[in-house]
Amino acid sequence: MGNNSSLTIEETNKLQNETKFSARNIKRIHNRFSRLDRNEKGFVSPQDFGALPEVNKSNLTNRISETLATKDKKQIDFSKFIKTLSNFHYDNTNEKFQFLFEIYDIDKDGYVGNKDLFSTMKVMIGQDLSDGQIQNIVDKTIQDMDEDKDGKLSFSEFTKALQTSLPTTDFN
Repeated sequence: MGNNSSLTIEETNKLQNETKFSARNIKRIHNRFSRLDRNEKGFVSPQDFGALPEVNKSNLTNRISETLATKDKKQIDFSKFIKTLSNFHYDNTNEKFQFLFEIYDIDKDGYVGNKDLFSTMKVMIGQDLSDGQIQNIVDKTIQDMDEDKDGKLSFSEFTKALQTSLPTTDFN
């Protein structure tokens, strides 16, 4: 998977074991991913990823791209991309929550703090609310979800809040 060439049988088998996708689906997804890899380097940039029509519709495109990208190179490789896609395609609730948590944890300190939540809410809401209104929502959200009252949300607190606020058919 180091370049834009086809996946080897071994790479495909490994991805089948790590995801629940069939070999046919892995190859189809890889072909689409490879078309984004215009420089044939074996990865796509967050900008290339954001060019996908399905992704570009989201106000959170940058956060999703940053979360998918490798921490050191800011590149999205196929292996991480397809594993994340698999988590959302199949019932991998904990992995879904982990990815969502990483989107919110902007400073990557292992918690969703006030600044993290404000930044994410600001991106999602845009100009529909003032910063003061968004801050009020953030403060109330953290107050309601922060069980240990440390002023930030741990993964456990975040997950519990999602499980109680989302319809069970979406994540269970």
